[in-house]
Amino acid sequence: MGNRMMNVLHIDGHYYNQSGDERKSRQSIEVVVVAVVVVVVAAVVVVVVVVVVVVVVVVVEVVVVVVVVAVVGVVVVLEAFAIVVAAIAAA
Repeated sequence: MGNRMMNVLHIDGHYYNQSGDERKSRQSIEVVVVAVVVVVVAAVVVVVVVVVVVVVVVVVEVVVVVVVVAVVGVVVVLEAFAIVVAAIAAA
């Protein structure tokens, strides 16, 4: 009885008997749908990872540039201060 119920398909209030071929085609459609979903999810994950990597690289580059500019600025100010001190000491 249970096996017989497995072969019945309910559509729009009507019951239809499913043959083995119909069940196989339905299973193959489900496999294709699952495969498409997996591919789409994988593509989204790859895009997100690439975007995150690009953002991290850009942020790191900006931080490095800011640090380099700050260090160069401090060195220039210290050199100017040393020149002023040397000029005052020489006078």
